[in-house]
Amino acid sequence: MKNRASRLFSTCGFTALVFLLLITGCSKEHPSQPFGNQSPQSYIALYPFDDSTQPSFAKTTSRQHLHWWGEDPDGWIIGYLFSFDGSHWYWTTKNDSIFALTIYGTDTTYTFFVSSVDNSLSRYGLITTSDSGPITWTPGTIHPRFGDALDPTPASVRIPIKNTPPEVRFEMVGDVFGTPLTVPETTFTVVSFQWVGTDLDGNNTIAKYSIALNDTTPRSWLDLPGIVNFVTLKARKPAQGQTVVDADVYANVIPQLPQAPLPTPIHNFKLNSENVLYLRAEDVSGAKSAIARMPAEGKHWYVKQPKGDLLIIDDYSVTDNSAQFYSSIFDTLGMSHFAGAYDVWDIKTGSRFPQKGKYVPTWINPTFTETLKLFKYIFWYTSDEQDFDVAQRSLPEFRKGGGKVLFSFNLPKSYSSGINVNQALKDFSGVVDSLGADIIPTTSTGFVLPRTQVVPDSLGGEGYPLLVRDDFTSNPVDGGKVVANLRELYPSVGSVILYRLQPSSTGAYPGMPVLGVKDAQNSFILIGIPLYRFNGGDKNVGAFFNRAFKDLGAY
Repeated sequence: MKNRASRLFSTCGFTALVFLLLITGCSKEHPSQPFGNQSPQSYIALYPFDDSTQPSFAKTTSRQHLHWWGEDPDGWIIGYLFSFDGSHWYWTTKNDSIFALTIYGTDTTYTFFVSSVDNSLSRYGLITTSDSGPITWTPGTIHPRFGDALDPTPASVRIPIKNTPPEVRFEMVGDVFGTPLTVPETTFTVVSFQWVGTDLDGNNTIAKYSIALNDTTPRSWLDLPGIVNFVTLKARKPAQGQTVVDADVYANVIPQLPQAPLPTPIHNFKLNSENVLYLRAEDVSGAKSAIARMPAEGKHWYVKQPKGDLLIIDDYSVTDNSAQFYSSIFDTLGMSHFAGAYDVWDIKTGSRFPQKGKYVPTWINPTFTETLKLFKYIFWYTSDEQDFDVAQRSLPEFRKGGGKVLFSFNLPKSYSSGINVNQALKDFSGVVDSLGADIIPTTSTGFVLPRTQVVPDSLGGEGYPLLVRDDFTSNPVDGGKVVANLRELYPSVGSVILYRLQPSSTGAYPGMPVLGVKDAQNSFILIGIPLYRFNGGDKNVGAFFNRAFKDLGAY
């Protein structure tokens, strides 16, 4: 019985001991209790921007493509804070970016930091616009907005930046379609240039440009602000016999003429000679670009000094003796006031629609217009409408400055340029509202027969001579060539009618269509005939020029 009781006691004791051990074990461990959040880790990879095999820590360019990523042992990465000073941080969800790092001297070293943010950030609220940065944070401390979701030990990399010198090139883009994109072979003493400067370290690191004429010695360079990319040079008036002068420099950031030139002129502008403009860029570290030149090597730029107050604009594409005829008019036929004291500007040679003539500057405004202002009087003659846009942009401004114009034209039967001829003519002359929609039917083909008369108006044309279409007798060289396509002028209010076409003997057209008009201020004379071809009969074109320029105030 005792043994049996003893065995029962032993069994119960063992059972109680096991039970107590189980209870004790359960009280010390709670499998449902979570571990605390583990911070993410951050990493950076640097790739040279040019995808070369350049080592990451070698001196490199200021444009850097940086890559980064993070790892989180108990979650996932939702974004990053990055910084270049370790104090001011910016939020991003990207894993890479291209940075343009500013150069402050010959070489500069940057340190890039990145710290991963894991998904436990949701405990602190959603990311908003205000979290994009800058965010002030010192690594190793707990940021109240990001808590332990932020890697407290950011990854970092030092980036030594080697300065790269700037580059510069002339790049001329005109204001009228079809103008040449370089300096013409010959100009007068007003000329414009445009360029583009670039720097891999950022175009804002270009501190200045420098230009020089015909000489690259240190004293020849004129410095310009780094934002300037357009200049117009205007030669100063020379003293008697002087062939090299200073030129005022009008600098701008767009192709327009500012109100005043720079205080310091550019030196060594050669008159009646070839010239070269040199250009270079310099960045904030003092590194200079290679020197660019205009015109390009092997090309030419000749500068003509104006001879006097009169400019003849040859805009005439018909092959005849017009140019020689007009020169003889101004040299000998009663126009001694201008003898040897005028210039001819050929703006038609080299033109083929839509390309303008090779002597037309890239910019009508300011270059063409400012060239006109070197003169007081202009005789412009043309055989088509293709440069009416040039006249439209330049002549009104020329006239505002007191310039006077005689404009002779004979247009083709149909227009090919797309220019609004009526609007252009109205804008640059101010004396007509429009032209006749169709040519005057002088014959069934529009040909103007020899000895056709253009008659002075009985009121406004007083003192002007009769003009007669030439023939073989009066013009053995060109008298047999066709003259055609006259158009009636419709004068604007206040204009004075100078010339009319003779009445039709067959009634082919009504009355006497207007062919010549001037303004009441005697500043613009418009005549719709090729004057050279109306020197028949008594050869009165010389007398016409005398009268016209007297009205314009030349003498």
